[in-house]
Amino acid sequence: MAEIILSSIAEGILGMLGSLGAEEIRLLWGVNDELEQLEDILSTIKAVLRDAEKKQSHSHQVKVWLQRLQEVVLDADDLVDDLSYEALRKSLMSGHNNMVKQVCTFFSSSNQIIFRHKMGHKIKDVRSKLTAFGNEKIQLNLEERQGETNVATRLRDHTHSYVSEKEVIGRDDDKIAILQLLLDTKNKENVSIIPIVGIGGSGKTTFAQLVFNDEQVQKHFDLKFWVCVSDNFDVKSLVKKIIKSANVEPNTEKEMEQLQQILRQKINGKRYLLVLDDVWNENYIKWNSLKSSLLNGGAGSKVIVTTRSKVVARITGTMPAYDLKAMNKEKSWALFKKIALEQGRESNISSNISEIGKRIVDKCGGNPLAIKTIAGLLSLKNPETEWSSFMEKEFSKILQTEDDIISEDDIIPTLKLSYDHLPSRLKQCFVYFSLFPKDYEIDVEILVQHWMAQDFIKISNPTDCLEEVGYGYFKELIWRSFFEEVETDEKGNVTKCKMHDLMHDLAESITPPMFYMRNGNTEPINSKTRHVLFYEYDFYLAQEILPSLIQAKKMRTILRPDVDTLRPWYTIIGAASAYDAIALNLKLLRMLDLQYSGIGKVPKSIGKLKHLRYLDLSYNGFKVLPDCITRLHNLQTLKLSWCQFS
Repeated sequence: MAEIILSSIAEGILGMLGSLGAEEIRLLWGVNDELEQLEDILSTIKAVLRDAEKKQSHSHQVKVWLQRLQEVVLDADDLVDDLSYEALRKSLMSGHNNMVKQVCTFFSSSNQIIFRHKMGHKIKDVRSKLTAFGNEKIQLNLEERQGETNVATRLRDHTHSYVSEKEVIGRDDDKIAILQLLLDTKNKENVSIIPIVGIGGSGKTTFAQLVFNDEQVQKHFDLKFWVCVSDNFDVKSLVKKIIKSANVEPNTEKEMEQLQQILRQKINGKRYLLVLDDVWNENYIKWNSLKSSLLNGGAGSKVIVTTRSKVVARITGTMPAYDLKAMNKEKSWALFKKIALEQGRESNISSNISEIGKRIVDKCGGNPLAIKTIAGLLSLKNPETEWSSFMEKEFSKILQTEDDIISEDDIIPTLKLSYDHLPSRLKQCFVYFSLFPKDYEIDVEILVQHWMAQDFIKISNPTDCLEEVGYGYFKELIWRSFFEEVETDEKGNVTKCKMHDLMHDLAESITPPMFYMRNGNTEPINSKTRHVLFYEYDFYLAQEILPSLIQAKKMRTILRPDVDTLRPWYTIIGAASAYDAIALNLKLLRMLDLQYSGIGKVPKSIGKLKHLRYLDLSYNGFKVLPDCITRLHNLQTLKLSWCQFS
């Protein structure tokens, strides 16, 4: 299902080419004619991109055309970014005295003669390739389409507010049933394990959170732990996560036996509640290994396991599995109305709209995620003129069940339908999150900074604030249930978020091959890899990964949110040489995450990364920043938390 999203990138390139800075570069380096021709062919291709993006799911030829075109468009993006950087650098130099400017211009590798020669060849090469693609559009029957409407602006016209998970769950009876099991003190077993089973999107995690945070539960248990498990059921990693959940920072180099001992000491004789969320492991030996670390808790200790798999429930449970069934029609309709209709209008709609809405809700089969996603989509459509058409022409084609019972296989197509209605700029933001592992939680501020660094955020007015526009993008995506809230501030703004595992499945299925995540079980990094995230990285792979990494010359992003990820580099080959190798070879980097990397001195080679927008140097031992940082004219975000400046 992999899809290519290029229209927004092409729009951004044309915007940069039309800027004042680019005009100055045209005249100064004599590339005006080349850039005009590049603009013309890119505009021609952009005109049919929306049609191609829509047809790629049905036409293999169009999909292959887009895949081939993607590399050239991204090369064009890097090329124009080079031009914009030179325009910015020249603008900043204009503040220096004349002698300094002459010396800088003479000795710079980007002086007029060299730059004109190099850029001229690059522009001609990219333009030639784009022309070849432009000639193919007729054979592919690609048509020009109108630009997108400003969905984010339309959203601001609504008066309803974001609906929190806690407001819409509708699981009162289920909560009472689970609380009875959790608070039962008659069970003779020290540790009872309660599996909660339901199809994807049925609300298992949200329901478990509701129970976990209940006031009676808070008073009943001495300790509470919450661990997201997902696909990777590594026992040592899970033991570390449980210990960390108790606000104890485990030594990452300890052996399994030592970690188990720490956990046993922590829970010894204490009544605890542990939630293992989203478990997929069907290997009884692995489960038994984890279970052996949990058995010496106090009487009445409980473990909740949420899972889609009845096999997992059978392996793990010491009690019968609790089946989280679909929401009933009344609660489903109430949830839909709260999201799809403007505030104050829920009870004041015509019988015709109510009938159409209920037909749509019935097709969602009581699945909360499906209901919220479709409701979020329809909140931006006119109920009187567009709901009926949506039901008949689109929704009915993907959900054709006669009995309105939704299955696991029906969920992803439902989510994909909502994705198809996103503007391309929001599609980029959504798909980007597939780079992160399942259940990964991220600060919204940091996520928006990532989008900024990737040039996903488009502003129509130079006075607009990128961060504010980016947060508007996020609000649109969370409104449509593409993200979920984890934490909010005192004003109710979402400050930390995650992605539902089914949404993550969708994002992964759409992600083109330029994305890559290293966790020991993925394909090797190659020359086309542009984004890489290291997570739960194997120490012994350090020497093997660096050579292939620095050969990925088109790399834009290196992230490592897991503290242990890059430490092997400086442990084995030394921080200076590793990071010099990165900066000297990966010149197109836009994001570089070096937190917790053990560097005592920032390499001067970082100053050569002229495309860099995001640099995280937090939690390192250096005391001063080198002057080369001032050459990073595109830098938007510089993070220096817990650095010991003198």
